[in-house]
Amino acid sequence: MAGYVLKQILQFISNITINAGVYERCTDYHKQAIAQKSSRLPLILYEDSETMNIKTRAMDCVNREVLSQIYMSSAVFATSAISIISLVSVLASYNLLFILLSLLTVMPYFIARRLRGKDFYALKQRQTKRVRYRDYLWELFNDKTAVKEMRTMGFDQYLREEFKETRVEIDKELWEFSKKDALSLLFCDTIRVIGYTASVVLALVLTISGEINIGLFGASIGAFLAVQNETKKFLMDLGSLPEKISFAKDYYAFLDLPEERKGSVQKESLTESIRLEQLEFTYPNAGAKRLQELIWKFLKVRR
Repeated sequence: MAGYVLKQILQFISNITINAGVYERCTDYHKQAIAQKSSRLPLILYEDSETMNIKTRAMDCVNREVLSQIYMSSAVFATSAISIISLVSVLASYNLLFILLSLLTVMPYFIARRLRGKDFYALKQRQTKRVRYRDYLWELFNDKTAVKEMRTMGFDQYLREEFKETRVEIDKELWEFSKKDALSLLFCDTIRVIGYTASVVLALVLTISGEINIGLFGASIGAFLAVQNETKKFLMDLGSLPEKISFAKDYYAFLDLPEERKGSVQKESLTESIRLEQLEFTYPNAGAKRLQELIWKFLKVRR
């Protein structure tokens, strides 16, 4: 009774949280945080492609509401755990083999979610650069000035082909992953159905042997199916949690980038000029120096 009441309270809190707009408000807040962080970054970092990749992955995390999903998972895990415990206690009253059978037949869901989630995160990381390129081309096509220039210069067809090719490559990889994911779930569903069939056979054997009466035959099967479904949901959410945490790390990795330093250096006595010698400049992740051995001289302005 206490478990049922606690489960209802947690579900009530979860529903209130969702209705209060946790997904919408959190998404808006995180988008503002990314915009504010972007304004505080040194301009030189925008010359680094890896910085842009990190920002793209951070925006992808926010747009897919991963952070909100992690927050809501806490309530889901709690309610699922209470349901599983209460159902298992009922199922145990029939025979402990039902519990063992139900756990073994839904455990593949956890393994599948864990492995597929890891593969999906690696895929999204590999696609980041091409996604940025695709989105850049799409922005060009939506800019009237850029479209006019492309048509005037005659390279609009080339960019269209580039956009189509990049888009097809990305979609094809996602489709291949979706097929593998679907096959994994099909295998898990097959194991679950086999387990359900085995539970029917087990209940029939127990009924024939006299361990349970005919009235408990259907009740034991129903309890087994309920444990299977609830445990399946719990294990799938638990297996996908590391994937969500990996995407959340991308968001916080962007927020942890070094910011532009603010401040000034005062010089009490300014001379007639300031001379800088042996100046060098290299773009991030670039091997060769773009500027080197420069000499700059700044003269004092007289009014």
